[in-house]
Amino acid sequence: MKIVAAYLLALLGGNLSPCADDVRSILGSVGAEPDNDKLDLFFKQLSGKDVKEVLDREREREGERERERERDQHSPPSTALRTTAHKERERERERERERDD
Repeated sequence: MKIVAAYLLALLGGNLSPCADDVRSILGSVGAEPDNDKLDLFFKQLSGKDVKEVLDREREREGERERERERDQHSPPSTALRTTAHKERERERERERERDD
């Protein structure tokens, strides 16, 4: 997240094409060091893409994930969960019968 934040700060500061060294410099100014593997991956994934489009797409994806979480919270338990609960109740009843015998 700090890599993304530093990259966006560079953009806001007027650098239209921040590079890895720019991000390192920004992070270094506050005493932070980026993970070089993550920094390389970030620039590899961003290569050739418009930052605004990437941010818009991620915002949409986050909205979809949020809607899925809300739907999952309000949906009834799955059949598999109900079946597992039923089997567990049956096992417990069987144990009780065995204890009673």
